[in-house]
Amino acid sequence: MGWPTKFTLLYVGRLIPEKGVRLAIAVAKEFSSQVNLKIIGSEGPEMEYVLNATATCANIEFLGRFSHHQLAKYYQAADVLIYPALYQEDMAYVLLDSLSCGTPGINTNPGSGVYRLPSTVGFVVPPDLESIVSKVKFLLSHPKNLASMSASAAKFSKKFGPGLAKKITAVYDSLII
Repeated sequence: MGWPTKFTLLYVGRLIPEKGVRLAIAVAKEFSSQVNLKIIGSEGPEMEYVLNATATCANIEFLGRFSHHQLAKYYQAADVLIYPALYQEDMAYVLLDSLSCGTPGINTNPGSGVYRLPSTVGFVVPPDLESIVSKVKFLLSHPKNLASMSASAAKFSKKFGPGLAKKITAVYDSLII
């Protein structure tokens, strides 16, 4: 990707308040000299805020919008996906896509649907600045833990493939019959 070797957080999502892009930006501002934040997103009401942040913070870059098929290389280039959703939602595909590329995630409690994300592949924290910053600090100071999480991420993501859909369908079938 040609990115500097500096620790890189990646945010992927719609640029709407509920997805927490402002929280991702606030985290990056806490680490201006140590961490880069790359933002991939589509148009939304937070676009102006994102563009202002990229204009004033050298460690924040808005990359634009990419198709689903183009995202894998960005997930692979990042150290960690930051997914700071501020609302309850169904399964967040960006989190699973990131894990399948070997990139661990920092996820927030109300967001994503992957409520039992094990500490071997990422963190589930409250959607507040202090909680996310503490996990980024941990990963910065424990590169071996980050490497282990990356190695475990793709293996974990396979639990959510077609096999899971078959299990869910079997449960529905057993309840209907």
